[in-house]
Amino acid sequence: MKTNHTIAGWLTLLALLTFNLQPSTAFAQGGVWAEKSPMPTPRYGVELASINGILYAVGGEQMGGVMLPTVEAYDPASNTWTNMAPMSTARCAHAVDVVNGILYSIGGRADDAAENLLNSVEAYDPASNTWTTKTPMPTARRNLAVGVVNGTIYAVGGLLGPNSSSIGTVEAYDPVSNTWTTKAPMPTARDSLGVGVINGILYAVGGTVDGWFQCNTVEAYDPVSNTWMTKAPVPESGWMQAGVVNGILYACIDDTPPSLFAYNPVTDTWTTNAPDPTLQHIFGVGVSDGVLFVVGGISENNTNLPTTEAFMPNSLTINMYAGLTLCGQIGNTYEIDYCNNLGASNWTALTTMVLSNSPYLYIDTNSTYFSQRFYRVVQQ
Repeated sequence: MKTNHTIAGWLTLLALLTFNLQPSTAFAQGGVWAEKSPMPTPRYGVELASINGILYAVGGEQMGGVMLPTVEAYDPASNTWTNMAPMSTARCAHAVDVVNGILYSIGGRADDAAENLLNSVEAYDPASNTWTTKTPMPTARRNLAVGVVNGTIYAVGGLLGPNSSSIGTVEAYDPVSNTWTTKAPMPTARDSLGVGVINGILYAVGGTVDGWFQCNTVEAYDPVSNTWMTKAPVPESGWMQAGVVNGILYACIDDTPPSLFAYNPVTDTWTTNAPDPTLQHIFGVGVSDGVLFVVGGISENNTNLPTTEAFMPNSLTINMYAGLTLCGQIGNTYEIDYCNNLGASNWTALTTMVLSNSPYLYIDTNSTYFSQRFYRVVQQ
């Protein structure tokens, strides 16, 4: 006949904390900046996007109103830049993003005249190093932002000319059908904003209103319901660029030096990070392999900059493994139970095991930093 009893005296609770530098959406604690190889063509208003770990710097402008079709590719592994095929249209104040390994360059302006806005769309294939013209965006605009959700590009906000009026217009581009669709407008009409996508939700961050009045508004768009929701504002207002690293949205604000804030969508909170060490304005921001890059811009004395700065977040994963030391008769069968509250009347069976040696250390690898577990051992 089997005897059931709790072996309280045979139980030692161990707390084993393991720290590693793997990515985590739960923790984003600061980070460090590093200077990288400069971009070959100094410019501002450059837009960045990553394909297979390669960062592409697309278009931009140089002092004197010189618009550029220039495309240069940065390889973080070798810290080198390579010239690629230029766009057919020189442009600045545009937006770029990637779908299925193809880079799309959208909208902007072709010269310094505020009314000469672009609605043209070009697609770049890195495999063939060629550009292809696509269906134009319905609303010609500059200083817009784009984000990709489930293979669809969403063009958000921007400026119209010649009166530089901000819009909340949202238009969605399907690369498969090469067509555009109008979506629910952003509640706060604005331009020069940052956009990041996390778990299928598009976040529109900061910017300016009518190209002048600074804004710190954050609004989140759900493409499934075609609705917007207000989120916690950025701690500072202004012209922004954004990038997402490991589920955390980083907003880089045009400041002296550029401010950097991190947004956690789970807690709807912002934290402050070390600012970019380079004093620059109208820079480009992109993400490659978990690193945030800030590229180009205008210096304090109005010169074109080729600078490339990399911000590497200190993402910290914490796993808490609970351990039990069993001391008993070898060959006996034991059931290990757990509960999350010592006052609970019911215990949950975790595992049943035959003691192979004594003492024996059992580790519960399913326990986490965010849950508390209490254990008991019952002989079968």
